[in-house]
Amino acid sequence: MRKTSIFLNILLVYAALFFFSCSVGIEAYQDYTDVTLRQTIGQIAQRTYWTHDVDGSILSSKIVGADGVSQMFTASPSSIFASGAESLYPPVYPDIEGFAVLNTSGLNSSAMANLSGFCNAIVEKKSADTFMDRDSIYSLVIFNYDINRVGKKFTSFILGEPSNSGPIIQCPVRFLEKDGFQDVFVYLSPDRSYKIISLEFVAREKDSEDGQS
Repeated sequence: MRKTSIFLNILLVYAALFFFSCSVGIEAYQDYTDVTLRQTIGQIAQRTYWTHDVDGSILSSKIVGADGVSQMFTASPSSIFASGAESLYPPVYPDIEGFAVLNTSGLNSSAMANLSGFCNAIVEKKSADTFMDRDSIYSLVIFNYDINRVGKKFTSFILGEPSNSGPIIQCPVRFLEKDGFQDVFVYLSPDRSYKIISLEFVAREKDSEDGQS
């Protein structure tokens, strides 16, 4: 019995020492972890550049005016253009999805006059021979034949942004009808006084599907 009692006492002592050593280790690790995290956060904060808070009054205050704009008007972003500074900013043109950007600034006055004159003649069903290059009259003949064959009746037209590929300028034109439209590429030749040298109908996806059915 005495040997058993001595053995149990020794076992209890070892168990107490084991749990004490584990407890001390966990506390030491926790202290080390906390110190490391505090140091890391402190280093990050020191390296971070903090801006000053925006004065709330600036965000809520009323802008009283802008250069070139009368004080009787409340200033706004549009005041930049009203002040005459619009030349400092590139223009933004609208566009028609599936057609083109509505920017004809790439055409000089001669090209624009010839293109517009041709389109007006087509809409009004007048002779457009004078707008064609003399060696390309056949393109107009075929163009008019196709228009009459399918019974196209154009009411107006829209000019899109031209594409200048060197000796030829490709001009997208949308001829409007009462219940639809027809897109056309008109090709101008700068070397021939911007006369029209070719005409091309642009097939729409819907037209292709209708043709297959």
